[in-house]
Amino acid sequence: ADRLAEAALLEAIKTRVKAADLPCEASKFLSTFIQGVLPEGVRLDLRATSHKKLAKFLASAEKKKWLKVKAVFGQDSVVEVAWSHPDVEAYQPRNSASSTETAAAGGGAGPAAAAEA
Repeated sequence: ADRLAEAALLEAIKTRVKAADLPCEASKFLSTFIQGVLPEGVRLDLRATSHKKLAKFLASAEKKKWLKVKAVFGQDSVVEVAWSHPDVEAYQPRNSASSTETAAAGGGAGPAAAAEA
């Protein structure tokens, strides 16, 4: 479940989140961007991860320097995304040709591959 959560977050950062979308309240970020990149029929249940809660999951991503979270009007919000972070730049979105080849070769890129693991 942790791999699925991280893959979905990287997929969202790489393919969906734009600067104009920020700041974004944490629960909206989860429902709009992270859940939005998952294959149909797959849901991310953060309670099944080692993080258990959205705040802890985002704090873990913040520790990895993938994004920044701040309280905005009393709500945790994603205020910055590190598009130039090496992990983000190296991530191959599941809809790209290279990730399809990697998945076909058994390399398993993207949230769909993480869901199968």
